[in-house]
Amino acid sequence: MTSHRYVSCEIDNTGDSTGTPGPSHNIALSMSYFEDTIVVGPRWHNRSCEGTYYISVKGFTATEYRIIASIDDGQPVTLLNGIPITGLIPQNEPEFLRMYQFFVPPDATHLESLRISITSRTGTAEVYVSTDGQIATREHANVTNLDNGFYATNFDVPTCFDCIVSIGVGSTNSLAVAYSISVVTSYSDTELQEGVPIQDHVSKRKYLYYSYQVSSQANGLIFVVSPSSGDPDLVCSTNSTNTHPSLSDSGDSTFKARDFGLDQIHLTSQSLSGVSIVYCGVYGYTESSFSIVASEEFDGHESAIVLIPGQPQEGTVSSGEYSYYRFTVPSDTNRSITFTAVPITGDVKYFVSTCTSWNSFHPYTHTHTLLSLFFFISVSQQLRKQLKTNPLHFLSLSL
Repeated sequence: MTSHRYVSCEIDNTGDSTGTPGPSHNIALSMSYFEDTIVVGPRWHNRSCEGTYYISVKGFTATEYRIIASIDDGQPVTLLNGIPITGLIPQNEPEFLRMYQFFVPPDATHLESLRISITSRTGTAEVYVSTDGQIATREHANVTNLDNGFYATNFDVPTCFDCIVSIGVGSTNSLAVAYSISVVTSYSDTELQEGVPIQDHVSKRKYLYYSYQVSSQANGLIFVVSPSSGDPDLVCSTNSTNTHPSLSDSGDSTFKARDFGLDQIHLTSQSLSGVSIVYCGVYGYTESSFSIVASEEFDGHESAIVLIPGQPQEGTVSSGEYSYYRFTVPSDTNRSITFTAVPITGDVKYFVSTCTSWNSFHPYTHTHTLLSLFFFISVSQQLRKQLKTNPLHFLSLSL
């Protein structure tokens, strides 16, 4: 989301930066990719109003968005089919669950399951799901994301019909958790947010579908699928009537990437002419776990991609050019942070810079660490002839 958000107890709607709420007049704000959730209220002391809160949204670029207000009183937030939203779990509250609900339509009798995806930005999220009409709790859940001692980032839930699915998200310990969650039916697709990876899993010989709404300023768009296991393939369509593209499709509006390992599709301004939404499918050549991310180009420069802790992110870069990533670290982190760039072909060099900005509230105060990578390609002339493609790299990090 390329916009800033401000909250205050009063309003002076001037429409520019001098107004309230705004950069100089607010009780809380959010100015970062992914962390688009602001929490205020009496429990946050100086981030509380008496009755009415005012919110403003500033467009960093021309931006379409959704905004949700909720009270942390156990009432659920409604999830829309295939649309991720971000959330936060407070630190030092091990019993807290943030509640969600998903309405399954009465005509969904052909559904076998729902796919729930949870991508943690910081911390580890635990998910509890109830499909029997009762509220999900730690003590009552039909399905959880705990799998053989590990917390899965995505899992299937046997569906009910004409019912409400209850979902609770909490922390595995007393640490704060920042995450994105989505629920998608088998006949729909998941919306991608610019620069924010989604972790997912696809069965052998099956497809998962995604969509991305292209901003009017973009003159290029890159989709990258980074496998952590198996061999997923990528196909994208710029044809508005082909919302579920297949590798068997052909034509000028179909783009495919079927390499072993990284799959990347680069759409130029010519390919995006007159296109508002791009539809993509990830096909499991074998059963595969992967992450998928979309990043736009502006005047030939890519937007920064968010890095997920411990999840390798693959990419390509041409000789002498730059690729950019960003990684946000909680301010109370007292451990070393490791960045690893591993060349698959060629040679890479990278640089790290930091930028501390305002953030919304304690205890979620973050130092916004911008990771700027420059890959300098140094390969022999003979190897260049053998490669005939841009050198590849993948990046991972750990705390």
